[in-house]
Amino acid sequence: MRDTPPYAPVDALRHTAGSSLEVILKVTERCNIACTYCYFFFAGNDSHAEHPSLLKRDGFLETVDFLAKALEEHQLDRIQIDFHGGEPLLVKPEYFAWMCETLQERLGACPQLILAVQTNAMLVNDTWIELFGRFNIQVGVSIDGPSEYNDRFRVDHKGRGTHAKVVEGIRALQAAHARGVMDDLGVLCVINPDFDITRVYRHIVDELGVRNLNFLLPDVAGSTYGPGAAKAMIPILRELTALWLADTSVNLTFLRKPFQRFLAGGRYDEEMARFRQLKAPILTIYSNGEIGPDDAIRPLAPELFVTGLNVATSSLTDVMTHPDLVAHVHRSFSLPKDCEACCWRNMCRGGELSHRPTADGGFAARSAYCEALSDMYAELAAAAINQGARLDSVAGVLGLRPDELGEEPAAAPSPAMLQTVAS
Repeated sequence: MRDTPPYAPVDALRHTAGSSLEVILKVTERCNIACTYCYFFFAGNDSHAEHPSLLKRDGFLETVDFLAKALEEHQLDRIQIDFHGGEPLLVKPEYFAWMCETLQERLGACPQLILAVQTNAMLVNDTWIELFGRFNIQVGVSIDGPSEYNDRFRVDHKGRGTHAKVVEGIRALQAAHARGVMDDLGVLCVINPDFDITRVYRHIVDELGVRNLNFLLPDVAGSTYGPGAAKAMIPILRELTALWLADTSVNLTFLRKPFQRFLAGGRYDEEMARFRQLKAPILTIYSNGEIGPDDAIRPLAPELFVTGLNVATSSLTDVMTHPDLVAHVHRSFSLPKDCEACCWRNMCRGGELSHRPTADGGFAARSAYCEALSDMYAELAAAAINQGARLDSVAGVLGLRPDELGEEPAAAPSPAMLQTVAS
C-alpha cells in the first residue's frame, strides 16, 4: 500500500505579498445570441434581468477604486480582469477603450496586470481588433465545433446557427495576429457527449488552424445532457488525449498542464504548495456592483451571490472575510472525503466545484467526471514515462512510492497498470 500524505486545507485568503486575484467583470448582462446551455441566462436564475444591461461609468469607476485599494492593501502581484457578459463586445468600442485606459492607469503599479475578453466573435471588426492590439488583450472565442454541432445549441435569438459568423470573426483575429497586430487568439469549447470529439478537434485544429484551445466539461446543474453524460466522457477524454499526444505542439491547456507536471516531476508536498500558490481567488463583479465568487457556480449556490457585498461599499478584505465566502474558499481547496486516498487528488484537486454538488447544497461529492479524469491522467502519466519521464518523478507527483510504478529500465507502466495502482 502506498503512503497517503495528509491533506491540509489552506487559510481562506493569503493576505500576503505574492498573491493574485482574478475578476470576472460583467460589463454587460445581455447577449446577442441565445446558447441553450448557457448557465448565465438559462439555468433557472433571472438575476441578470434585474441588473443594468450595461456596467455604467460610475459603477466601473467604483470597481476600479475597489481594485486599486485591494492592490495597495494586499500587495497583489497579479490581477487578471476578464471582460465578460453576456457578450462583452456589445459595449461601444470607445467605452471599452476608456475602461482599458483607466484600468492600466489606476492599476499600473501591479507587477502583472492581465486584460482578457471572452467573446463569441460575431461582432469582431477592425475597430475591435485595433483595441485588442493597443491594450494587449487576451482574446478567447467560444465555439463548439463544426456547424452541424455548433449550431444545435449556439444559436441567435431567432434560432439561427452562429457558426459562419463566428468563423468569420476567428479568421479576422487570426489575420490580425499574422500581421503582428495582436496576440494569437484562444478557443474555448464545451464537450458534448453526443458529438464526435475527433470531428470537433479536427475542425478546430486542422480546419480553423487554431493552436491555443481548451475544452470544458459540461456543468452538472442545468445540463442539457442525460445522466449517462459522465460515463460517456471516459472514451471521449481517452480519444481527445490520444489526438493531442499525436501533436503536443497544440496548446491544449486541459491536457498540457497535467502532462507537463508528469514530465517535470516533483514531490507531493511541493505539488500541494504549488497548488496553494497558484489557486487565486476568483470574484465576479456584476453590472450593479454586486460581488460574488466564480460565476460558474451561481446555479448551484445562489446564496453566495446575495451577500450584500458591493464594490461601492466593500473592500477585498470584506469579501474574503465574509463567513459564507470564507466557507466557500475552504471548500474550493478541500478534498471530498472520497478523494483523500486517491493518487490523482493533486492532479484534479477534487474536481471543479460545479461538477461535485451534493443534495444538501454543498460540494462534498467527488467530481461527476471522476472516472473519466482518472483514466485521462493515467493515459498522460504513461505517455510521459514513455517520453522519458523518470518513474520516481511521476511517483512523486502522485504521492506514490517509485516501486509502485515499476522499476527502471523496465517497460513503462501502461494506463491500465497505472489505474490499477491508483485504485
